[in-house]
Amino acid sequence: LAFATGAQFAIESTGMTVIDDELAARTGLPVGEEWLAVNGFRRIDGAEFPVCRTEYYINRAFAGVGRLLPRHAGPIFPLVEDIFGVSIVEVRQEIAAVLISPALADQLSVEVGSPALEVHRTYATSDGEVAQLTINTHPASRFRHSMTMRRVRG
Repeated sequence: LAFATGAQFAIESTGMTVIDDELAARTGLPVGEEWLAVNGFRRIDGAEFPVCRTEYYINRAFAGVGRLLPRHAGPIFPLVEDIFGVSIVEVRQEIAAVLISPALADQLSVEVGSPALEVHRTYATSDGEVAQLTINTHPASRFRHSMTMRRVRG
């Protein structure tokens, strides 16, 4: 959440998309379903380059949030909760090492084939329905993950 609130999301495109084989392989979403796709870049004020490329895939049942996004700052899932009266109860996150594609290299101001981290987050409702899936592609030099764990004896 701090990541989403600390960087401005500049939307490049918004529209309904049918999940094809390639997108299904990247996202795990079912082939043939229609989802709202919102694509753009996250930027921090004063930074020379974008932090990452961001792709949102929002379940068709909640696609009405799309009309609010141009004026919205911060995470999208609270909008889904507020507008549709659902609760996001689970967020599954996966982080994988990838190489920057030619299509993204110029936009992220990095070399083609340079290392990156791709962060997938799947947001599920209390009914187990996937409400939103997000993919953030970070050039390796612009990503840091920090976590503190404490052992509790019981």
